[in-house]
Amino acid sequence: VELAADDDYRSGKPKVDVLINRYFESPAAAVAALRAGEIQFTYVEPDDAVSFKSDSNFKVIEGASYVVNYIGLNQKVELFRDVRVRQAIMYAIDRNA
Repeated sequence: VELAADDDYRSGKPKVDVLINRYFESPAAAVAALRAGEIQFTYVEPDDAVSFKSDSNFKVIEGASYVVNYIGLNQKVELFRDVRVRQAIMYAIDRNA
C-alpha cells in the first residue's frame, strides 16, 4: 500500500510525502524490510520493538491495536455450505491466544 500526501488537506500539508507498507508472510520478513528501508512502517512483535526503541533511526509508537482479523468461508464451496463444518471451524479457533 502506498499512501501519498495531499497538499490540500484541510489540516495542512502532512509531514510525510509518501508512506509505503507491504504485507509479509512473517514478522521477520517485515522487520527485515523495515530495517532495509523498503517500507516506512509496520506492526512488529514486542520483542522486535525493543530493538527498534534503542535505535535512534526509528520511532516506536505503542498503543491499542485496531487490527481486525477476518476469516471468510466461501459458501460456494460445497464443504462450507454445511453449517456444522462452519460451526466446527468456529469452535476450533482459540480466541484467547
